[in-house]
Amino acid sequence: MWNPTLQRSKGGAPAVGFSYKYLPQFHRRELLFGGLSLFLLSWVFARIGAQNADVRSWRPFREFSRFKKFVYGTTIAGMIANAAWDGIKLLSANQTKTDESHAGSSDRDPR
Repeated sequence: MWNPTLQRSKGGAPAVGFSYKYLPQFHRRELLFGGLSLFLLSWVFARIGAQNADVRSWRPFREFSRFKKFVYGTTIAGMIANAAWDGIKLLSANQTKTDESHAGSSDRDPR
């Protein structure tokens, strides 16, 4: 069962937002299938509509195209931001390990 209480991250700050890991396995599959189906249907609808000049100039179709571009752009930007953040965390973790490995070394002058 999903618990909507705030979880604390390692740094002590509350983890705000929806966490995918709290969903049961069957809900994950439903979300994935539903998301991919919507993506495919929107792509097919846009492709068929763009071939007809009357549909292409229809205001609801133009608004749908603008909305679709916004959703796709937001999704891609989110994926890039998540990848960048994971890279920063990885580099930060490696830097911390390097700093810890040098912490025991002597900083004395070798004279």
